[in-house]
Amino acid sequence: MQAFRQEYGLRGTVAEATQLLWEYVHLMPGHFLSFSYSYDHGSYVCCCDAKKFDESVLTSEEKWRTCLCGVYLLYQALNADMMSIRNGVIFVYECEGFSLGSMSMKTAQRLCTEVYGSYPTLTKQMKYFHSGMVFNVLLSFCKQFLPRDLKSKFETGNCFEGRLDTYYLVPNLESSHARFYARILETITRRYHEEEVFRL
Repeated sequence: MQAFRQEYGLRGTVAEATQLLWEYVHLMPGHFLSFSYSYDHGSYVCCCDAKKFDESVLTSEEKWRTCLCGVYLLYQALNADMMSIRNGVIFVYECEGFSLGSMSMKTAQRLCTEVYGSYPTLTKQMKYFHSGMVFNVLLSFCKQFLPRDLKSKFETGNCFEGRLDTYYLVPNLESSHARFYARILETITRRYHEEEVFRL
């Protein structure tokens, strides 16, 4: 990922992460539902609403930078310490209502080639709830840009009573965003601190 950091001018500071994560979380309201640590799995878990990914806001390279660097920082936080790196990360997606108007194949390809398929991480699970035909077609398209071990973790067709966002956007969207931002920022701040302390 060194080439990625150079391309987008990332310095790896807490101040930079604070600003970029704030912009990233608020770039697509409702897309991010939860960021938490699962003691049962020993892994960090990120829950997102695929329907709320809105590529129409990616109107400039600066917006693309916010999106791509935000994904990079999300992975940094998901791999905050040696235990979570060893145990792997977990993604959960709500897919009901997703359409190609949310994310086109061109957008998906750029995300996969620049970040999703490039960041060195162990993915434990990628669970997709209420994934219909359109989302499954897009996922199949993305597989050609992703490493084999990641593709093998896709779990589509999961069902749940109601949409997942009804359990996370409580009491409202603003509070959910604040929780997500606070948790991910605390985690990545700790990661950067430990990198500084234990740097060889």
